[in-house]
Amino acid sequence: MHDESILRTNSLSDSSLRDILDLIHLCECHDNQPFDYPLHEDGQLHWLLYAGPGSCLKAVLTLIPIDGETVECCAFTCPAMRRNGCFSRLLEQAEEEAGDRYLLFAVRPVPDTLAVLDALSAECISVEHRMERTLSDDDRHLPERFRRLDATSALLTDVMGTDERWELITNPPTDAPLASCLLTPAGDSCVCLHHVEVTESMRGQGYGSALLFFLFQKLACRNIRSIVLHVSGDNSAAIALYRKTGFRITETLSCYLC
Repeated sequence: MHDESILRTNSLSDSSLRDILDLIHLCECHDNQPFDYPLHEDGQLHWLLYAGPGSCLKAVLTLIPIDGETVECCAFTCPAMRRNGCFSRLLEQAEEEAGDRYLLFAVRPVPDTLAVLDALSAECISVEHRMERTLSDDDRHLPERFRRLDATSALLTDVMGTDERWELITNPPTDAPLASCLLTPAGDSCVCLHHVEVTESMRGQGYGSALLFFLFQKLACRNIRSIVLHVSGDNSAAIALYRKTGFRITETLSCYLC
């Protein structure tokens, strides 16, 4: 449109940065989703679509190189300006820059976004959930079924390193723990749980749940108030375990390729 201007830049000014953050805030309020935007990645290139010189920001699109075959594409359009071709005009320029490389979109389940990706015939290649569990004083006490575990199989130890490694082990220890996991600090009263594993020969016997409830007890006694984790949407067994032990899905991120 004649009153529009597109700014292409690999270095955002303070005013451009403020415009993008204001736009993201509008989108968060409209779509009821928390959004992140890659503003300081190496090699990124931005396109900002303004309604006219010195006017409001209608849309922004950023490309971030991943490798020689793929670039990540992140974009937002002002809710009041959607379905007016703003994204398409920026995407046309971004595609020229990307050349033969694939465009990767990592998105939350926003209907407007999914409709655009469907129109692009983008392929969903992965889904990841963020899950969270809040700890309370009740978690300082093990559920009855775990208090009655064989004492030789209910010892929890931690090995300090870059992360904390927690193991459910027998006493005396065998060659492998019954189950294990890693914890990474994620704030003053929050930790990130990852690499949860149950020894293959011990699966299906409740040791995954036992590990987590013993962990909840120890963390609650340390005044940790929340645990977060990320899990693939394809990992139904892990999702079932986490749901059963009190985790809930707080965010979903899907990756599309086109």
